[in-house]
Amino acid sequence: MPTHEFLLLTEKNGTYADYMQHFNDPKALTVNDDLVLYMMDTMRWIPSINPSNPNEWSGFGLNYYGPTVINRTGAGKAARIFRLWVSMFQEGPSELKLTGTYEWLEDDHSTIGRFPKIKLSRDSVIKTVNDLAALAETAVSGQFYVLHMGV
Repeated sequence: MPTHEFLLLTEKNGTYADYMQHFNDPKALTVNDDLVLYMMDTMRWIPSINPSNPNEWSGFGLNYYGPTVINRTGAGKAARIFRLWVSMFQEGPSELKLTGTYEWLEDDHSTIGRFPKIKLSRDSVIKTVNDLAALAETAVSGQFYVLHMGV
């Protein structure tokens, strides 16, 4: 299963070119790709930086396949969005059944597809999203930033 990694790192005067050294960092918070995709629309509201291609970046959201920096500029909004997701997930049953992204059925030569149901433990999802919010809240100070490493 693909995953995304999130790390809290010390801010270094807005220089993020060393992101490559943080791939597969054992201290990273690992997040299931299905959960990231489920929340992706709201993550597109978060101001961010793409250190691998800053000139052709919209300035918002996550770089799905690469690095994203959420610094002081976007950290407050990210924390609020993650906390709101936690509030919604807390209202769900113990086993969440979330709608996944559209997938083609191979048996029909890619003419028919479906939206799979992703089953996740509510408590596990809540813990993960709370941890994301805590990373973002720490970055609000400007002394730290959140580094996201895409799938």
